[in-house]
Formats: sequence, C-alpha cells, structure tokens
Amino acid sequence: MRKEAMYLLALLTLAGQSRGESYEIKVKPYPSKGKSFVVKTTDQLDASQTEEEKGKPAKTVKASTLRAEEYTQTTLTVEEAKLASFQRVYASSTLKADDKPEKTPLDGKTVKFTVEKTACKHDLKDAKLPPEDDKKLTEAHTDGLVVLVGLLPGKAVNEGDEWPLTGKQVVLGLPSIPADPEKSRGKGKLVKVEKKDGVPVGTIEIEIDLETSGAEAGKGKFVILAETPIDGSSTKAKLTIKGSLTLEAESKGTKTKVVAGGEFTAEVSEEK
Repeated sequence: MRKEAMYLLALLTLAGQSRGESYEIKVKPYPSKGKSFVVKTTDQLDASQTEEEKGKPAKTVKASTLRAEEYTQTTLTVEEAKLASFQRVYASSTLKADDKPEKTPLDGKTVKFTVEKTACKHDLKDAKLPPEDDKKLTEAHTDGLVVLVGLLPGKAVNEGDEWPLTGKQVVLGLPSIPADPEKSRGKGKLVKVEKKDGVPVGTIEIEIDLETSGAEAGKGKFVILAETPIDGSSTKAKLTIKGSLTLEAESKGTKTKVVAGGEFTAEVSEEK
C-alpha cells in the first residue's frame, strides 16, 4: 500500500506541474494620472445594403472604407480608480473611400473628454463634424484594452484555459452594438503566456456570438485578440477585432438587409 500511495502522490504532483502557473488576469487600459500613451489604429469596414420592394428588383449598394489614426492620449483625472477625464492630440486621422484618402475633422485636433456613466462628453465644437465622428468621440472611453475589462475571468486561470461569457458581459464588451443580453453569448481563452523580462505577457482570445435587440433583427460574430502584460503593469498592447454583423428590417413593404464586416487593429505604447 505504501508503494501505491507514493506512486499516486507522484502522479498528482506531475499533474499539478503540468497545469503550470495560474494567472489572475489584469490589464491596464489607460495611462496613470498625468501620463500618456501613443495609439495607432486602422479600421477597415466593408458593408452592403440591399432594399427589396414587393414587385420590384432588389437594389444593392456596397461601400468600403479604411480609417487610420494616430493620437497621444493623456489621463487628466482619475476618480475612484476609474478614468474620469482625458485628452487626445490627433497627430493624424484619415478616411479612405474609393482608394482616395482624406483627412477627417479630427486630424490635427486636440480634444478633451469627460467620462460619464454610459458615454463621454468632448469639447470639439465643429459645425462640420459628421454624426459618425461625433459618435466615435462619445465612445472614446471604450477604446483599446477597455474592451477586455468586462470580459476577463473572475478567477485565476492557466495557459490554455477557457471561460464562459454571459450576454451582459457581451453588452459591456461591445457597447456600440445593441446586443441582446438574453440571446448573446461568448467565451474567452488564455491562449498562451510568455515571460518577457519577468513580466507575463498573455495572448487572450474572445469569441462572441450575438443577437441584436430592438426593431432590427440581427446576428453577428466577433473575435477579439489581444497581446498584453496580464499583471496590469503596462499599457503596451496589440489588439485586433474581426467581425461581421447582419441586420434585417421591414417597413412599409420594403425589406432592408445590411451586411457589415471588417477588422480593427490597435497598437498601444507603454505609458510615459
């Protein structure tokens, strides 16, 4: 019995070692008070809209745009460990449609933001500011690694572990999409961890299947991939969001179908 007990103990020890180190994942989504980071982003969007009226042939319009930006973001105030106000200086902001890049109203601008409960206010007063740019600014507090904060596991995980995501978490992770918390789901995974100068740098993958709420019926799939220190020590990160969304609606006998897909990338520097 003694030999069997020792053998069992050895097996359990090896099993524990094979599990590797556990990590309570923490990310640093914005700089500390008074510090800044530089962010470079690209946002490719391909969309089509089809309208079908009874007795008439369907009409489809397609569009493709590529938005590229670089800005320096500085944290101005933090309240109760949460970002309260910040500033962005846009070194560049361009939008390319039909292979012709043009500067957006944000190019070269300095914008200050105040974070509120569900949005943030900005001080850019520009009569020519398009609605999509205004919306982009009011959602600026959700950019970058902020998307991961509500999607992380509530307990320590090992390399290779997965965790489920509720519909409420999906709503938090994709605030610009009217996801239905009752019908949307997802999962997260700590794909791998590498030690760099003693700091655990993790690759995190989030898969989301969502259904929209409201008048327009819609379904979408998104994959978020992030590479960043997972001990909360650094803002440095690479982020990619790929996804597609289909929306369908009918009004006064006309059916409308919108299909949108694209890829967003962000590279964030260490704070200084």
